Amino acid sequence: MLNWFEKNAPIRRKFATLRLVYGGMSGLVLAGSLWVLAGGAPLVAVIIAALGVVGCVVVTTVASRLISTPYVNTVVRMEALAAGDLDSPVRYTDYRDCVGRMTKAMAVFRQNAADVKLAGQVQDKLVTSLGEGLDRLAHNDLAFRITNEFPAGFEKLRDDF
Repeated sequence: MLNWFEKNAPIRRKFATLRLVYGGMSGLVLAGSLWVLAGGAPLVAVIIAALGVVGCVVVTTVASRLISTPYVNTVVRMEALAAGDLDSPVRYTDYRDCVGRMTKAMAVFRQNAADVKLAGQVQDKLVTSLGEGLDRLAHNDLAFRITNEFPAGFEKLRDDF
């Protein structure tokens, strides 16, 4: 049940579930209070009411962890991704709730950013090599050859030079 609540329930369903649980616990507190008013066993009624209140605190604590932690961690990871951290893993992609949907998209963004970074490195290597070659040609060095290998798909450009 908690696994479903944490990883699969949509955020609206999570809060609807909490409303239901709190409603039931409030019913316990109300029943205990009515029992006291009706002249029933006051100690038992107080214990029932206290258990209801303690139960609310426990549910709030657990729900807070199950709902807030994945969201906060995702926001922190998103900020790191925006700052250029392409190495840290993107967690929660196995979740089927909103967090899972966001983190799946973040994983795609991360891969796209890594691809762009790699393409930039390839471009830098090509520009540096061709720039050196053109500079040598500008100084009448017609025998100069680019000897360092170009990335796959660009060898013809080096050979043509």
